Amino acid sequence: MDVNDLPLDVYCDELRYRYRYHTSSPAPIAEDFIQEERESSAIPLSFKGYDAWKDRSKYEIRQALMTKDEGGYDS
Repeated sequence: MDVNDLPLDVYCDELRYRYRYHTSSPAPIAEDFIQEERESSAIPLSFKGYDAWKDRSKYEIRQALMTKDEGGYDS
């Protein structure tokens, strides 16, 4: 309990709270949120939405996300 110790008890309590919160309701159905325009699961690798990615193959998506484009990773 030194002055320079990390507050790990507080950190663990916060993790426990978040875990309980997120596991207290059923898992979402992907189709309910993935096509929304504001969906941003690829950020910061891409700021493009569902429409820009929906017709790409798994290979194309993997290649695009592994390519570090200077313009914001949006290949």
